[in-house]
Amino acid sequence: MPMTLDERDRIQKLIDERAEWYHKGSRGWSFAHHCSVFIPPIFGAAAVLFLKLDLLKSVQHATDISALLAGVAALVTTISAAGGFHAKWLTNRRSRGNLESVKIYFAGTNASAEETLRRLTVINEEHEAGILRAEPKKA
Repeated sequence: MPMTLDERDRIQKLIDERAEWYHKGSRGWSFAHHCSVFIPPIFGAAAVLFLKLDLLKSVQHATDISALLAGVAALVTTISAAGGFHAKWLTNRRSRGNLESVKIYFAGTNASAEETLRRLTVINEEHEAGILRAEPKKA
């Protein structure tokens, strides 16, 4: 049965809200993940340079700076691993991609409200499971 205009508008609003949520999540977790990938080696290398390069030994508090850089590198690695930044970034990207498939289905003339909502529910459950690093619920 074809959707009413009210059903179509309501579902379109829901799709748009989820698309914005997944896009923001993908960007935010991407930033967090990539910072956590690149900051530790850069800070770790800088810490070693402060200790080993004669040129930098004249810098006041070089050992303190080195210790601070090494500490931040270790802390960022720990926070990233504990926070699951990589998994959360991938989950948001996957959800965003899956939502694109729903948009394509929804744009078709034979799209039903029930099937569209079912697909959105599956994406939402898989998204939550990915963020929580758990198995998705079985429908």
